[in-house]
Amino acid sequence: MGYTDFPNGITSFGVRVFGGGGMGVTAFRRVYFVDKHQNNPSDGNTGLSIDRPLATVQRALDLVGDEDTIIVMMGDYDEQLTTGLNIGSISAVAPGTAAAGRGRNVNLIGASPGTYPYNSPQLYNVSGSTVTLEMRSPGWRVSGFRIVGDTGSPLCMRVNMAQAASTADTLWSPGTQIDHCVFYGAVGNCSGLDHRDSPPDIRVLNNIFELFQNGLSCITQSNSSFARGYRNTCSYNQFIDSDKYINLAPGGFASSHFIGNSFDSGHVNTVTTFLDNTGGSNCTIALNYFPDTYNIASGYVAGTADNWNGNFGSGGVTAAVPA
Repeated sequence: MGYTDFPNGITSFGVRVFGGGGMGVTAFRRVYFVDKHQNNPSDGNTGLSIDRPLATVQRALDLVGDEDTIIVMMGDYDEQLTTGLNIGSISAVAPGTAAAGRGRNVNLIGASPGTYPYNSPQLYNVSGSTVTLEMRSPGWRVSGFRIVGDTGSPLCMRVNMAQAASTADTLWSPGTQIDHCVFYGAVGNCSGLDHRDSPPDIRVLNNIFELFQNGLSCITQSNSSFARGYRNTCSYNQFIDSDKYINLAPGGFASSHFIGNSFDSGHVNTVTTFLDNTGGSNCTIALNYFPDTYNIASGYVAGTADNWNGNFGSGGVTAAVPA
């Protein structure tokens, strides 16, 4: 059995496979469609067909179960988005019923035709007060969106861990992967991606972070009340024209990898922090492209026993560790 035609993509051995921007997506279970501009969208629809799409992303977040997929079509989605809380075991909840503790290992995919979305599909929030996209359950993949902070969102996206162990109906989002997204900070005063209470195994891959200003950062860590974030991966991202790029002080990451990222020297904004791992330890920082060789005071801070090696600066490749 090979690839076959499918109304909303193709299948391989019965599994739906979607192409498009980023790395594409394999949909193992149900697929929900959100399309606010086409095909008579309504949150009263099932959302299980492109011909009967949902109107809001939040409705899809309320419906998904474990290993489902959400495809968000072109458009600007002004919503304060929150995933379900973590659950302790797979449970049968009636489809179409919003309930706490639903949906692990879900694909949330923006239907962008290119590797990085240009303006659309865009997630932002004007009327809220916290964050555009709040991750509360584990193992999600978020890909193909332009994620924006606005007047109602001082933060674009946040991953959470409310306690060290997995407990039902709690904030617990280790294992989140964010790839091929554009985080944009110039609309309002906001930060990009925050790791609250140090969830482990967060993968931040092949994204663009641009124009975070007024002393705010592209990537942060807050509250750090349980332990340092560990086994995290931040690789092949582009950091563009922001005041602060990766600012993990005071908690830092442990046993994590920062590999192959590129950092520019700023154009509109003056960069003060490139990579600050204050409080962290035993991380690998390698093959990154910096505009200088750790010359900016406080712009580069190593954690305890970090391995900084093979990074590129203005003087070429360096094995130096920032003072």
